[in-house]
Amino acid sequence: MKHLGKLLNLAGYPYQFVGDGQVVIAGKFPDFLRSDREKKIIELFGEKWHKKAEEEERINHFARHGYSALIVWSKELKHPDAVIAKVKIFEEG
Repeated sequence: MKHLGKLLNLAGYPYQFVGDGQVVIAGKFPDFLRSDREKKIIELFGEKWHKKAEEEERINHFARHGYSALIVWSKELKHPDAVIAKVKIFEEG
């Protein structure tokens, strides 16, 4: 979690870690929430704990409550530039 948070902050994206239970959206705890008025969430999925099928379910859950969500898989963190490119596309969309 900390690695993704640092990466987002270094790239200038205003996300705050809230995965410790600070924020609950209809029973789900997002990992990172934009700290401004944008309703965007970034989730960090670990391959050991999550299945590919959960990705769409999680995105749809937050969408039903007015949030856009992006899933970053922990294995993607091996390529920080690719993660930042993915976040940039998400931010522009």
